Amino acid sequence: MKPILKIEDLVVEYRTREVGEKVQVAVNHLSLEIFPGEVFGFLGPNGAGKTTTMNVLLGFVPATRGAAYIFDVNVPTRGFFASPAAKSGRASPRC
Repeated sequence: MKPILKIEDLVVEYRTREVGEKVQVAVNHLSLEIFPGEVFGFLGPNGAGKTTTMNVLLGFVPATRGAAYIFDVNVPTRGFFASPAAKSGRASPRC
């Protein structure tokens, strides 16, 4: 049976504004599989990366490394809802 959700070695890093710190790790090498019929709870303390992981799955936040699959379809690392220009890296950032 194939998983309905599969995450492999997901890493999400953000650049910080502080001098001296280059990146902040929001999700650190997360891997999991959820199969049909399973009930799954996503629990953890504040700052553990729960919301960031969901945002990657929805395509709102790009993953730094790793892969995610929903119903065996790869979630693009540049985001589901990004325009073709944004996916190619030519779009200007929104302010």
